[in-house]
Amino acid sequence: MLKKLLKYELKATSRIFLPMYGLLFLFSIAMLIMFKTTSGTFSTTPMAIIGFLIGIGYGALVAAIFVMTVVISIQRFNRNLLGHEGYLSLTLPTTIAQHIWAKLLVSCLWVILSCVALAISIIIMAADDNMVRVLSSIFSSIGKATQLYGGSVWAMGFSILAFIVTCLLQCILGVYMAIAVGSLCPKHRVLTGIGAYTVGGIVQGTAGYFFFRGFDKATSAGGILESWFQTLSTRDNISQVEFDIRQMHMFSISLGGMTIFFLVFCAIFFVITHQILKNHLNLQ
Repeated sequence: MLKKLLKYELKATSRIFLPMYGLLFLFSIAMLIMFKTTSGTFSTTPMAIIGFLIGIGYGALVAAIFVMTVVISIQRFNRNLLGHEGYLSLTLPTTIAQHIWAKLLVSCLWVILSCVALAISIIIMAADDNMVRVLSSIFSSIGKATQLYGGSVWAMGFSILAFIVTCLLQCILGVYMAIAVGSLCPKHRVLTGIGAYTVGGIVQGTAGYFFFRGFDKATSAGGILESWFQTLSTRDNISQVEFDIRQMHMFSISLGGMTIFFLVFCAIFFVITHQILKNHLNLQ
């Protein structure tokens, strides 16, 4: 049933985002044509005005895409599960958890696709021989680093990706939790939701302070990980490659710790949201 929910969510939201991505690429192509035909200098007033309008349109569209990404994510959750549509959605032969997962995964997908679309549009605008050389140099550097440092590069890349995805999940689940808590007070939904989100942020910040303080002690002198990292302070006894690998390992472990921290709060926000929707649902 989760697959059907995901399919429905994608179908409903793609009608909004795909046309916006298409417009973004059209504006990027228009910017590229303007730069190619004018060599980056607008010698006439009409061309300058056209270039200015295209640039303004591109910037406005980028802002609109990311605003809509946030708005649609909130709207779909609030309307489909806590609004009038909730009467229909919650009668489907599926669990509350599956509803939350469907909203969460699709929201994450559109955030990622919006970032990818922005990156592609920038590449389109900057498309020339220099861009090709830059991209070729980047991929070549990654290949050389992989050959030199082996799996450490992939481990670091995976830890970065896991950290980014976990942060994204935690942010969205935090919003869902706030919306769910807000539904408990029908007369003050927005105010209660904002308060819940603020309290959640304060709790997370406080917990983060003690967590990372403890992690810092673990890696400092006398800490449980100090002996593993101590070779970093004796660089003369190891090769440059081994030193770099140790640094990458330390970076990966640090990101891993932060990822675990955010995963814990993902679970907390998910459980709170799930329990409210399951046991204290108050449809608008």
